Amino acid sequence: MSATPKLIIGDLEIPTLGRVDQLSQRYDPLGGQSIFRAITGRGINQETWKKTRVTTSGSGWSPPNELWRLDTSEPLILKCVAPMTLFLPAGANAVTLPQKRRTDAPPFAIARWQHQELALPVSVADDIATVDLSGIPDAEVRVSYYPEFEVWAFRPTQSADLNGAIFGWELVCEEV
Repeated sequence: MSATPKLIIGDLEIPTLGRVDQLSQRYDPLGGQSIFRAITGRGINQETWKKTRVTTSGSGWSPPNELWRLDTSEPLILKCVAPMTLFLPAGANAVTLPQKRRTDAPPFAIARWQHQELALPVSVADDIATVDLSGIPDAEVRVSYYPEFEVWAFRPTQSADLNGAIFGWELVCEEV
């Protein structure tokens, strides 16, 4: 598995070493989805669009003053640090990656085989990730990648624990 890439939003790189002790990211689905009921009570799913909300939070010994300079009046590019995962179909060695992913952070693959987890080599051409499955037949394989979204950012929030000298922050973004 490769090292976790740096969190980047717009032209701002969030400093981590020594300043952010805890960093987390959550992906929430957004979308025009409703379940209608027929006269028999049977549910009918209707979806019209799908987007993602990304909530990033961190804490550390220094407040993230850089966040306050984000221009929330324009869409920004958010380069995420929490990987998303796809599973290889049974018998396949390749999966199509979404176009909304970081190109500066390569995808990685993990196989579950004989009660172990093994890192596997991955090569990417266009949007196809091919995993080298040599010597591990019938493994359950997941390919992870780091997403990249064009987002609207809400103004960040900040908190402080003065007794513990810890500052916290949260940044919520929604896909354009």
